Amino acid sequence: MFRCVSVLPYQPFYCEETAWQILAGPFIPGPADALLIANRSGRVACWDSRAAPEGEPVGWDYHVVVLEHAHVDGPRIWDPDSRAGPTLALGDWLARTFLDPELVRPRFHPRFRPVPRARWLAELATDRSHMRRSDGRYRRPPPPWDPPGAPGMNLMTWLDQDDADWLDRRELEARYR
Repeated sequence: MFRCVSVLPYQPFYCEETAWQILAGPFIPGPADALLIANRSGRVACWDSRAAPEGEPVGWDYHVVVLEHAHVDGPRIWDPDSRAGPTLALGDWLARTFLDPELVRPRFHPRFRPVPRARWLAELATDRSHMRRSDGRYRRPPPPWDPPGAPGMNLMTWLDQDDADWLDRRELEARYR
């Protein structure tokens, strides 16, 4: 039976909200997480991103994608920012987005924090203040949907690097084989 799925929600530079919209929508019926990507230096090198010239990395202070656990071909990443398309097998996405760690300075290496769908949908709150200039104008156009969560802002608390549930690349791959 053919099932029509609506267009994937996406707004460049609002990855946490895009992930929230994907997790809240009809796209992934099984278990899935928001997957936060950051590090202590505040700059993660990500290749294959639509935000950078082709072949060049973008340095994100953080990025958020969706990790689908039970796809028929194994774990999948939903990352509409990827030049390779919005969904890729976890291993393929890791290889395309993060070069061999031996080729990249350690301060640009990613750390990963999986947050279960139900928790992300219930607890994320953003007022988009991190995307505003001092004069109140947006740095980048905001999404057409309302910001997720109750009024207020807790996005930065999710990125706290002292939280114990961050994984390096090997740990992430081992957990979701």
